[in-house]
Amino acid sequence: MKKLKRFFLEKILPSILYGIFIVWCKTLRIVISEDSKRILHSLKEDYILTLWHSRIFGLLFYLRGRPKLNILISPSSDGDFLANLGELLGYVIVRGSSFKKTVPATRSIFKALRKKEGVVIVADGSRGPRHKLQPGSPIIASKTGSVLVPMSFDANWKTELNSWDRFVIPWPFSKCVFSFGEPLSFPRNIKDEELKKIQMDLELNLNSMTQNCFDNSQKFFT
Repeated sequence: MKKLKRFFLEKILPSILYGIFIVWCKTLRIVISEDSKRILHSLKEDYILTLWHSRIFGLLFYLRGRPKLNILISPSSDGDFLANLGELLGYVIVRGSSFKKTVPATRSIFKALRKKEGVVIVADGSRGPRHKLQPGSPIIASKTGSVLVPMSFDANWKTELNSWDRFVIPWPFSKCVFSFGEPLSFPRNIKDEELKKIQMDLELNLNSMTQNCFDNSQKFFT
């Protein structure tokens, strides 16, 4: 019985929700600034996108169909559903660490970047704390020489799940505002003090972008 339930949750349910997801997303009204469009259009080779875990829904629907975009998802059972849905949406799924303490040599991630492909790493990891930047994305950017691009989104009508990250799901026909920050480059060998400052600055940047997305989504009614 447990195997049947697991099969349903990991294989059948994502396929059902995939169809719902596509129809749902077609109702959303997307708003993105010209600067963000320019930044996204410029990302051709070995780039790393980073965002809060709560904003993964926006990433999945807005960037679906983008070629060779690798998403790092936790190997835990909690990540199984997102991994299967991501594959159905055309992403390359890499199961690996959330990089909360160290950066393991995740061969698939480094291989993707060497092949000039894009990578997505969740900024606050798979377990949080919520909106607290973990060192994984800047360290990988440093080691590979790849640019790091923060992104966020918000919606005027939405549900925030009662989860550790308060996962955001926009309602049908809602206005969704997206933002992509300027690409960031880091020196090859970051020292501990430099890394802490980079984490603080990037965390502030992501929080500011998220707040701006929220503010702009509400302007629809003013």
